[in-house]
Amino acid sequence: MLLIYASLMPFDFSFGKGLQDQYKFFWRYWPFNPKARISGSDVLSNLILYAPLGWMITVRLRLSSCNSIISLTVSGLICSLISIFVELLQMFTVSRVASGSDWLLNTISGIAGGLFGLAFGQRVWISGIDWLKNSWQNKPVVIAALILAGLTAADALSPFMPTILLKQVGRNFKRSHFSLNLGFTVHPWHWWLLKVGLVYACLTLLFSSFLKHKSSFSRLVQAVVVGGLFCSSLEVAKLFIVSRSFNIANVVSGWVGCIGGMAIGLLSEKQETTAKLNWGIGLILLYSFYLAWFPFSFNWSIEQIPARLPSVSKLLPLYDYAMGASLNHARLFVQSIFLPAMLVYLLKIRFGWFKRKHYGVWMAAVFCAVLGVFQEGGQLFLPSRYPSVTDIYCFAAGGYLGAVAVIFPDNVDVRG
Repeated sequence: MLLIYASLMPFDFSFGKGLQDQYKFFWRYWPFNPKARISGSDVLSNLILYAPLGWMITVRLRLSSCNSIISLTVSGLICSLISIFVELLQMFTVSRVASGSDWLLNTISGIAGGLFGLAFGQRVWISGIDWLKNSWQNKPVVIAALILAGLTAADALSPFMPTILLKQVGRNFKRSHFSLNLGFTVHPWHWWLLKVGLVYACLTLLFSSFLKHKSSFSRLVQAVVVGGLFCSSLEVAKLFIVSRSFNIANVVSGWVGCIGGMAIGLLSEKQETTAKLNWGIGLILLYSFYLAWFPFSFNWSIEQIPARLPSVSKLLPLYDYAMGASLNHARLFVQSIFLPAMLVYLLKIRFGWFKRKHYGVWMAAVFCAVLGVFQEGGQLFLPSRYPSVTDIYCFAAGGYLGAVAVIFPDNVDVRG
């Protein structure tokens, strides 16, 4: 349903087109037309798009005791039929372009996911579910650390256009900043403090929570090393991303953030749990508003608001991410859900909010939606930003997920 919905967004159907011309245009792309130009990122996205569906269908059939050939055939056929159905419908849309290349690559993607499902699917699914259950019951901080680390890596390596061409790597190297003075001038001071330092401080604290060592000091030292090496490796990896370059300021601010996280961990070791939760709630709110309102170049002219309001079509859920259809949009989608989910989860632990069985989750969704409206409303006065209704939907979904997450049994005082 999500694949069909996102592929037909924004549903601007027009049935006045000539089908014969559309059919000819359908086959004008590579590889059906070897002379046609093809985008590497487009090929990669289409090869990835249907792999999760092919994997899930194959695993589902294998868990139902279907043999390998039937499972792979059915999963590949379903992916192919969904893709051709979407492409045929795109012939009648204004914003979308029907392409035989997309259908072929999506089919290959589904089959590839199915093959992976045959090889590792059952084992990965069963062990993955067991790991999630055990982690959530014993160390939920592990899940939070992995999500935050994944978002940090995705942010650093965006726009996800890898290259191994020595010429391109050389150009990236020449554009790099190896001087701290020049490196720090790329962004204002608060960007380095919050966007880099705060993130790596939080990662250090999360890493230290599940590293195995008796001494908290030793765990924090290990977490600093892990976080610092993680930061350094991401910066080096930028040399192999088109349009990115190395900046020594990122490495230094990342290591400083890790050391700051260690200091916070040592200073807060004897503090009560409620104080730590208060800090966590405050930092998430600060970081969320910072991401929404950077670079804070507000223009308080009321006359500009009507022109900056989203159009009717942009009120559709997931509009901006579906129309963008890039891996960076996927990162932003996860980020827009993860942050409010963490906020609601901490509010639930700290104050017992949103715990009512029947409507607590909906109160959390409304709470985060209002928070999203406030953040996106502020973007009406930022010339460099445009408000997104999609983000408000994501905030509401994140609040819902944070509220349904089980913390402790009802008879345990989680605020103590």
